[in-house]
Amino acid sequence: VTDCGNSIAADIEKIISTKADLIIVSPFENSNYGGVEKCGIPIMEAADYMESHPLARVEWIKFYGELLCNRRMADSTFNVIKSRYENTKESISEYINKTKKERPALMVERKYGSSWGVPGGDSYMSILYSDAGANNIFASYKSQGSVQLSFEKVLEQAIDADIWLIKYTSDTNLSYEELKAEYPLYAKFAPFANRKIFGCNTLKVPYYETIALHPEIILNDLAHIFHPELFPGYSQKYFFPLEQSMPSR
Repeated sequence: VTDCGNSIAADIEKIISTKADLIIVSPFENSNYGGVEKCGIPIMEAADYMESHPLARVEWIKFYGELLCNRRMADSTFNVIKSRYENTKESISEYINKTKKERPALMVERKYGSSWGVPGGDSYMSILYSDAGANNIFASYKSQGSVQLSFEKVLEQAIDADIWLIKYTSDTNLSYEELKAEYPLYAKFAPFANRKIFGCNTLKVPYYETIALHPEIILNDLAHIFHPELFPGYSQKYFFPLEQSMPSR
């Protein structure tokens, strides 16, 4: 592994010194790759991040399997992941249909600056939440990406949510007191009062590294939060209840 800088300011000399056979980049509209295009190394665009279904993103493993002359292993790996994902999804759907249990109303993330990004109804994350047995409160916004809303709009639509999921990066686990100190009006949401907030500390667990290739694992984690009675004995791996008090320092 060689550190060649970031995508905005790549170290061209370091890239050339690696004598790489190929540079794989994520394409963006009207983008150019600056000096990287002059390295003499072929550039290939991989648009896996644009896929709107968890399994569609995983299927890009076939692309890398083709590049590495190992398509058979790539196909086999994808088929295993797909089977596990779909089996879990089917179990959740059958359980909800049989018990007539309502899907919990789900709100996610928190505000940054003046806006709050929520997953559109056609987005990758909204589909994952639905497959795990929840109702994305913001599914009516038909977007494949994140929708930016004001805090007031989120409060209006999600004040009575059942469950709140938050991802954060911190040396210590997030507590209710810290969340309220960050923005006091968070306490107005029902999941805050009912202690139904679950946090994923991405500094301590490999959430982003896992979800791209193993959404079936994240699916299980979410499903246990939404329908714990369906998965007795399951141990959470990514999302955990927020701390009830400030951690000692």
